[in-house]
Amino acid sequence: MNEIESMQALFNAKFDALHNEIEALRLLKQHDIASIQARFQDNRAALEAVLATAQENYRRTDAATEKRFDAVNEFRAHLRDQQATFISRRELTALLSSLQRDVTQNEDTIGLCIGRSEVMSLMDRADLRLKNMEQAGANLSGKMWAFGAVITVLNIAVTLWLGVNALHLHG
Repeated sequence: MNEIESMQALFNAKFDALHNEIEALRLLKQHDIASIQARFQDNRAALEAVLATAQENYRRTDAATEKRFDAVNEFRAHLRDQQATFISRRELTALLSSLQRDVTQNEDTIGLCIGRSEVMSLMDRADLRLKNMEQAGANLSGKMWAFGAVITVLNIAVTLWLGVNALHLHG
């Protein structure tokens, strides 16, 4: 009976060892499942945060686009309002034709009052005066350009001088 008891003790020991290993595996499995669930929850929280950020960015982008479209629509409305104040081609053509008739009629009237040579002399003088005025305007424009160039050079020189002095003070 000793042999049976010893086999039974060996069997019980192996059974207990197997039972302990199964219990250890069950605990390990529970730990792994808990770890996986925790990572899943962390990933879910991170994903929800990313989605919330993406939705906020989309909302901001949508609002900015809406503002830009509002500005474009306002600009278009301004252009329509401005276009309504412009003279049409038909009106301009009629006005120019009327003015041309008036100029021709005035030339004929002046031609009757004074001789053609005097009209040409007056026109030549008016043309000369206009050329002199254009030349004076061009001279003034050139002087203003030269003045602007001098001011620019002075500005650059002062900026460089201040920069060099600042380097000496800090350096």
